Formats: sequence, structure tokens, C-alpha cells
Amino acid sequence: ERAFTVLGASHGGIVLSDAQGIRLRAVHAGSPLKIGDILPPGQSLAELATMTGEPVIRDSTDPDLVQTVVRRAGQPALAVPLLAAHAGQPALGALSLLRRVDGTRFSASDIRLAQAIASQLAARIAVSRLFDEHQEADRVRRDMQLAAAVQRALLPELPDELAGLRIAARSTPAAGIGGDLYDLIVDHEGAVWLLLADVAGHNIGSALLMAGVRVVLRSEVLTETGTTPGIVLHAANARLYDELVRAEHLVTAACARWEPWSGALVLASAGHNPALIRRTDGTVETFDADGTPLGLLKHTEYVELGTTLLRGELLLLHSDGVVEARNGTSEQFGEDRLHAYLAAASAPVALVESLTQAVSAYLDGDPTDDVTLLAVMPA
Repeated sequence: ERAFTVLGASHGGIVLSDAQGIRLRAVHAGSPLKIGDILPPGQSLAELATMTGEPVIRDSTDPDLVQTVVRRAGQPALAVPLLAAHAGQPALGALSLLRRVDGTRFSASDIRLAQAIASQLAARIAVSRLFDEHQEADRVRRDMQLAAAVQRALLPELPDELAGLRIAARSTPAAGIGGDLYDLIVDHEGAVWLLLADVAGHNIGSALLMAGVRVVLRSEVLTETGTTPGIVLHAANARLYDELVRAEHLVTAACARWEPWSGALVLASAGHNPALIRRTDGTVETFDADGTPLGLLKHTEYVELGTTLLRGELLLLHSDGVVEARNGTSEQFGEDRLHAYLAAASAPVALVESLTQAVSAYLDGDPTDDVTLLAVMPA
């Protein structure tokens, strides 16, 4: 309103540039366009001023003008860009002013006055956008904090000892929330089930999928007596396949069943990192029950490996964020370091704490993947 009053314009408007184009945001007097319309490309002075960052004037013979002059028939018109305070920044949009056909033409002094008004407007718009960005960032941060709290609540608080097993577990997401999960379940027969899974990605979508995967795996473990890790993974894949395909995600998972009365241990894997067992003599054995990740093939079977886990022996399930952690030279933490920490560990709690600290210290900057550990030892 100030611009139209002091510059004697009859009509015109303000346009702002966004991802879709140059859009009309305000209008004075009669305009053939509506608020929110995208300006037709190449047909307005406002677009030219926005794109070039220079004032544009039509129908002027003022010899003092050095700005762009459009010499074509029509009513006198002037468009000045809305420039942010920082040099080199693109124009936020433009202020365009038109006078009636029989009105006076715009002059160099009119341009300077319009630029002064446009500068004030651009500053207000820039501050408003910055405020909106901060508000949105705060909202996203609050949402992420809430999602992280919900995810932490979904991971079980495991006791130090259960059903004859000493236990330790920890999951450290790479970005506040993640896609890893661990679980421990005692079934109807008294056997202990160990689960660790990794949903691709570490965002809200991955966290939501993680919650669903956990529910499905738990339900399959507890469905009936006599089930085995391979059967659990097969059934979970059948139930989750369509959802994972729609979400364009894969899930790797390790599933183990341990019998307290015999020490028998059965493992199956859906494309997950190998399970590791530290024997009483300090040697570390790798159990890689190779299988297809959940969500990759609709119909697939899972191989089972059998062994024993006896008193003094230590089983470790882990996510790939452990071995794939990289230092400043892009060298991975690797299997050898992981085996060394496992061989030296005295108990599950000590192993999980030492490995978590070692991976954190090894990283160059922020982690790029979730780090999850589940360690157990017969008491």
C-alpha cells in the first residue's frame, strides 16, 4: 500500500519465488491473476526482475536510467527485485507497479524509491521465513525426541540374569532414532529366545517398521511349542513381506533359541551378521547361518545351525554398525577388533560396555549406522 501510494501506481502486486515458480502473493487493485497463481513464464516484468535481480522498467525515455529497459508498447510499468541483505543471494521475488496508459512514466527517482520499499519488504520476508524455519525445525526436533522416547520404550529393559543366563544389551541409534531392535523371550517350554534385527535406515519410517517387526517376531516365537528359529524367520517373512515391499525396506535378523536344561543352542539368520561365541579356552567361533533378508523373497526357507552354549561361554549378537564403523581414514572397525574384545571379555555387561565405548572412540565424527549389541552367558 505504501508503494502504490507514494509512487502513484494504479495496480500491480508482489510475487515471491518458490520451488514451483514465481507466485503472486499480494495484489493491489484489479489484477487478472489470483493470489497463489504461478506467473506464466516469460510474460511479466516481475519474473524478469526476480530472475535477474535488477530493476526492470517499461515505456521510459529517461536518459539517466541504466537499468534494464523493456521498450514495448503498453502502460508504464516498473518491477524491482526483493533482495535479501546478503550480497549474492537470489531475489526473493519482486514488487511490480503499473500506471494507467495515460499516466506519467516512471523515472530513475521512482526506481530508487521503489527499491527502498522493496528492501524493507525483503528484510521482513527474510526474517519471517527464518522464523518459520526455526519453528519447523523445533517441531521436527520435538517429533524426533518423541519418536526416540517411544522407540526406547519398545526396547525391553532386560534383567541382569534370566532363566539361567547373564544378559547385557544396548542399542545406540545413529540419528536419535534408528531401525535396530533386540529382544529376549522365554517361551512356553522355558527355552530362551534371543532376537536382534536391523531395519534398513535410521529414521522415523525405520523406527515404525522396527516396532512392527518386533511384534511379529515375538508372536511367532510364542505361537506354539516346538517351533524353531528357522520356522520363526520363515513365518515372519511371510507376514511382513508385502508391507516391507511397499515400504521399500529390507530387514536382517538373527534368531537363536537356547535350552537352559541342556545348553543346546540353535541359530538362524535372515542375512544378518554372524553370531559369535567365545568358548572357555578364549577362542572365538563364528556361526553364519546365511539366509535371505526379510522382505527380499516372498517364499524362502532358513537354515539352522546347532551348537551348545555352556557355563563360562559367551554369545554375542550384533548389528553391522559395529564392524562397519569407520575412522578418519575410512578403515572399518572390522571383525578382528570385534573378536579381540569378545575374547578378552569376562562377562556380558563388560563386553557391551567396552565395545560401545570402543566403537564410539573409533568413529570419525557422528555414527552413520545404529550400533546394537546383545550378549549372554550361562550363569
